[in-house]
Amino acid sequence: MKKRSSVIRRMAAFFILIEIAVMFVVILLIFRYAKNQDLREASAREEAAEQNVAQINTVLSAASQMTQNLAVDSRMNQLAYHSYLNEYERSRIVLGLLSNLNNIKGLNPAVENVRIMFPKDALELSSKTGYNRFQPYQPPAEDEVKLTEFMYYDGTSLRLRIAYPLITTVTGKDPDYACEVTLSSRFLDANLMTFGDSLQAGAAVLLEAQDGTRYVIGPLKDLVPEEALVTEKERIRMGKEQLQIQYHRMENYPILLASWRSTALMSRNMYETILSVAAVVLFTGLLLMFMLRKANHDIGRPLRKLMGAFDQVKSGDLSTHIKHKNADEFSYIYDSFNEMADRNQALIEDIKEQHALRQNAELAQLQAQIDPHFLYNSFNIIKYMADGEEYEQITEFVSSLAEYYRFINKETRQAIPLSAEVRHMETYIYIQQMRFEGRISVDAGRLPVEAEHYLVPKLILQPLVENCYKHGLKNKLEDGVIHISYTLDGDQLKIRIEDNGGEMTEEQLEAVRAGIWDTSDASISHALANTRRRLELAFGDPDLLSVDINQEQGLAVTLCMDLTKKVTEIF
Repeated sequence: MKKRSSVIRRMAAFFILIEIAVMFVVILLIFRYAKNQDLREASAREEAAEQNVAQINTVLSAASQMTQNLAVDSRMNQLAYHSYLNEYERSRIVLGLLSNLNNIKGLNPAVENVRIMFPKDALELSSKTGYNRFQPYQPPAEDEVKLTEFMYYDGTSLRLRIAYPLITTVTGKDPDYACEVTLSSRFLDANLMTFGDSLQAGAAVLLEAQDGTRYVIGPLKDLVPEEALVTEKERIRMGKEQLQIQYHRMENYPILLASWRSTALMSRNMYETILSVAAVVLFTGLLLMFMLRKANHDIGRPLRKLMGAFDQVKSGDLSTHIKHKNADEFSYIYDSFNEMADRNQALIEDIKEQHALRQNAELAQLQAQIDPHFLYNSFNIIKYMADGEEYEQITEFVSSLAEYYRFINKETRQAIPLSAEVRHMETYIYIQQMRFEGRISVDAGRLPVEAEHYLVPKLILQPLVENCYKHGLKNKLEDGVIHISYTLDGDQLKIRIEDNGGEMTEEQLEAVRAGIWDTSDASISHALANTRRRLELAFGDPDLLSVDINQEQGLAVTLCMDLTKKVTEIF
């Protein structure tokens, strides 16, 4: 049978292919956009880094210049060497310097504190704490890192320091005075945070000491391994993140700006674009699914209903009808199908009736062939008994014969319980034994209780027993035996009727087997053929009767019946 192809499925496959093609084109466009966006973002980050480097460089240069200007202020010498007339003038100089320190801090947002130290007088002027008398001078700490001649890093902040005279920085002696500007770490942090605040995007500052050692500073310095930054690797992997690092060196200072970003990080615009495209694709997909579902409901389901109805008709259910509420094209098709089914049903019923009548006529003809044979044989028995003047036996024989024919005439059913058929066979055996007593004996088993009510065609056992008397044991002058046995295996019942005639050969068996398919009066196996044909008409199986040779060279006839199978309606 040719495999069915669903129209709806073909439509779905077509729309899915279109959707895949559209998604493929959109993905290509997205990747192209992503590449261009990535280049633009890298260019923007490069420009931002250069601007930040220039800004920090400008701030540091301004702070350095302020420190130098402060160091050469004449008032510094006046306080350091006590070149003032009186305490009033000294106070005026101190206040002027404090005002200058505050101005320096106010004009440069990167400056956290400006102070002037006078070691000999234990005096410190600070923009943060003001005038500090008796403040002991604290020389540079041992762990303070020297970046340039005047720039230092103490582990937390950058300092610009100028000591006077300059030679004191070499001799290690206390200077006459020193000017120091502390740069605000918040200023650097604010510039670094413009690059991002996570592992995906961020920045840090590298300080390069005079001995070549590098130090990483910044709020995000712990996110990226220090060894990766100080060695200026352009790409590193951090877990699942692949980072791309860019370095920018300041022009006048040993400072590098290291900025990084994740190669998988998308810009916000690109992310929104992808979401928009995904939303459009999802919407079109949902619209497609709705259209397919609607098409399946309006077209596919009615078609499958029609196909199912045809399958039921093909399986033999000719009463199949289709119900349809909507007044559309399918309503016309369904009404035409129902009219066709009604016409086919009426035609099949006519054919079945004609077939049943033909089978009943054939069955009546076959049973009519049985009755004359038995009646003829019965009259022969009476004749033999009358010749022997066995009048009492004639009376008993005629009574049994009357009972036999009452069964045939009063039992109008064509299918009777197997127990009734067995009793009728036993009546026949009783009649025959009145003639053959002493010459032939019968060994009959008992019918299983489970098979007593099983319906079988009337007169299927008596002809088989008659065959034993008439043919199997006709030359047996003594010790003739007819065996009748019943074997029940599950739902399978076997009835075996055999004799010990002792004259059956393989050639004769083959002739009998061929004869059971010939129901004409001229057949040598007329009784067997008649019974086989009637079983075939009743159960629709031509192989319920079989013959073979038993151990005593007699003919054995076996009937095989399935107790779950019922006789056809003609019975």
